[in-house]
Amino acid sequence: MTIPYEATIEPYRPSPNSITIQPSRLIVLLRLRIPFVNKSTFLTQSPKANVPKPKTQKALILPETFGDLVLTTFPIHELAEDEVLVKIHSTSLNPVDWKIQKLGFYSEVFPLVLGSDISGGEVVESGEGVSHFSKDDKVFFQGVYQENNRTGFQEYTTADTLAKIPPNVSFDEASSIPVTLTASYFAHLSGFNPIITTSAAKHEAFLKSLGATNVLDRYTPLSKERVRIITDKPIKYIYDAISLPDTQKAGFDLLACGGQIATVR
Repeated sequence: MTIPYEATIEPYRPSPNSITIQPSRLIVLLRLRIPFVNKSTFLTQSPKANVPKPKTQKALILPETFGDLVLTTFPIHELAEDEVLVKIHSTSLNPVDWKIQKLGFYSEVFPLVLGSDISGGEVVESGEGVSHFSKDDKVFFQGVYQENNRTGFQEYTTADTLAKIPPNVSFDEASSIPVTLTASYFAHLSGFNPIITTSAAKHEAFLKSLGATNVLDRYTPLSKERVRIITDKPIKYIYDAISLPDTQKAGFDLLACGGQIATVR
């Protein structure tokens, strides 16, 4: 069934009041992500849905460097045999989204569809080589910038590496998972200790379940004194997921001589 709407174009300027999901501010070693199902693991044949999909969709595009975001009509992407087509219900805002628009970097393809942190959606169609996911499965996954068929500021997108949303997790909650990366998870698997992050207190149990050893209140300034209560070891690695001047300064103040800091750009 084709979605009935007119192909109108209008400027779109996001308002801070419209942001309902905010990622945790994870500075020391961290940002969270859970492991995804890799496409190479489950590639066999499955039937395609018989219901015809729409041919066009609404998408929020960046038409040019430093341009305004524009809501317009965009074609729905064709599937490769190892991909699924997902109808997006919720997607979160990554700091890099506004940085691409305002700072003009990492944007070589126009028009450009932003949005790398996608929750979900529902699978509406599967490629011939996909068997692990079926129509109506609720899924979330990480988008890929500069590949408009794999980003989130549109009604439909494609994916080949994704995970099913647990029954007790909403679309909105799931959309915050890709944005928080897996630094604690992989740091834990790599044997790092301690693994310290900053976050709202309500997320402490979840962060520790992924591998964080200590969770500091994100609303209290990060300082050497707070970290020394946890450990007297030098902090050799810092992951700054916010990458603003104040978070970078806090990171450098904590970093040991010869240590390394990674920022999100």
